[in-house]
Amino acid sequence: MLSFDIKLCKTNNSSKSVMRAPGDTQGSLIADAVIEHVASVLSVDANSVREKNFHTYGTLQLFYPDSAGEASTYTLHSIFDRLVSTSSYLDRAESIMEFNNNNKWRKRGISCVPIIFKVEPRPSPGRVSVLNDGSIVVEVGGIEIGQGLWTKVQQMTAFALGKLWPDGGESLLERVRVLQADTLNLIQGGLTAGSTSSESSCAATLQACNMLFDRLKPVLDRLQQQSENVSWDTLISQASLSSSSLCSCFVQYYFLL
Repeated sequence: MLSFDIKLCKTNNSSKSVMRAPGDTQGSLIADAVIEHVASVLSVDANSVREKNFHTYGTLQLFYPDSAGEASTYTLHSIFDRLVSTSSYLDRAESIMEFNNNNKWRKRGISCVPIIFKVEPRPSPGRVSVLNDGSIVVEVGGIEIGQGLWTKVQQMTAFALGKLWPDGGESLLERVRVLQADTLNLIQGGLTAGSTSSESSCAATLQACNMLFDRLKPVLDRLQQQSENVSWDTLISQASLSSSSLCSCFVQYYFLL
């Protein structure tokens, strides 16, 4: 039996809690500690205890009715088995056990920790702007907290606008700058959570870039009739002369499973 006595306190200092997935990390640690203890008492491999406690398709429907999917998509056991196989878990566990038996003070360990994390789709805004000097400014609702969201958005922008040229165009990546949006200049940004923020931010960016693509392509076609080699700077300089050709594009993208 597991019980908690929780007391909430207000302090003058910032919280030292986890930055992402508050509660999930602690819960996973507690559950895995219980599994390791059961395995130790029974003298069995902890993975055998884990597999007996895996979600079934029925329990997924009970706890995650909106994202359980179809019964044919339930692959938890096969995914876990493949990870155990590709990581050579059993061989490594055996060598670690041999090492620990031969070393009194130094010990090694290995563990597999499968978790269930709910994916929560939500609307995501994005704005792509091309300035007269050819620089590209992107704003998205997702927050960069170490997961590489901004890098992916930069790459998506360079890829989408680079399609103006058959060979992908010149390198646009160094011209792309991502700005941190706020609730005044980019409304309804939502939460950065649920393992979909990077994807939905990239999708919103792609849609905005596609709108710019449609505006820039006629200008590029006219310039290429005069010269085969048209640079990005030349294209933007010419497009900026037309008030309807170049501007910011804002998209509210709805990520659906």
